[in-house]
Amino acid sequence: MADQRVRGSTIKGVMGVGFALLGSPVLAQDWPGWGSDHFDVGSYETGCAIQSTFDREGRSSIKFNVLYDGERPMLWIASMDWSAVPSQEYRDLHFAFDEEIFSGGTSVGQTFDHIYKGFITPFPPEFLDHLAADDRLMVFRATEEAEEPMLVADFGLAGSGAAVAALRRCTAWVLNRNAERERRERANDYIERDPFASGNRSLGEASTPAEIDEINKRLEAFEAPSSSEPHD
Repeated sequence: MADQRVRGSTIKGVMGVGFALLGSPVLAQDWPGWGSDHFDVGSYETGCAIQSTFDREGRSSIKFNVLYDGERPMLWIASMDWSAVPSQEYRDLHFAFDEEIFSGGTSVGQTFDHIYKGFITPFPPEFLDHLAADDRLMVFRATEEAEEPMLVADFGLAGSGAAVAALRRCTAWVLNRNAERERRERANDYIERDPFASGNRSLGEASTPAEIDEINKRLEAFEAPSSSEPHD
C-alpha cells in the first residue's frame, strides 16, 4: 500500500493550482493537443491534463481529470450525483489500482460548473506509472459509519498508457516553454521597469554639480549586455 500523504502547505499549494485550472471552462491550447477514443490531453499555464468522461448506466457521468506540472500529479473526479462539500477535506478515500492502493492522503471537495461536485487529490509521482500500466482504478470511501468501504467509482483504463505518455510529453513542452519565457524576461532585467516612479528624482536645478558629474561617469561606464537582441 502506497502512502500518498503530503504536508499541509503542499496540499494548499497544489489545490490552488487545481482550483484555478478547474474553474476555467477549457484548457489552453498552446500545445497541439492529443486525443483518443478514451482520453484527451491538453495544456494549461503551468502543466498539462488528461481529461475524460465516464458514462454510467442509470447514473450521472463522472468527470475524470489528471493534472500534472512535472512534480506531483493530481486527480480530480466529479459527478452531478455527489454531494461533496467544496473546500472540505476528506481523509477517507482510497485509490486502488490492480497492483497498488494509494491511501493516507487528503482529498479536498471541489465544485465545477455549479453542478459537478467531487474531489481533487494530490499523489506521489509513481501514481502516473500505475495509471499508465494498470487496467483499472477503483475509488473507495471508508467511514466509521459504514461496515464495508463504499465504492465511489470504477474506472476502466484502456488507452491510459498512451494518454500518460502524451501527458508527459505535453508537460515537458510546457516546462521548456516557460523556462525559455523566463530566460527572455531575465535578459531584460538590466532595464528599469518604471524609471519615472516616485523616488527617482529628475536631474535639474535640485542636482548639485558633483551629483551630475557622478551620473555622467556612470553613464560613460554603462555597458548593455552583449546578448541583447532587437524586438519585432
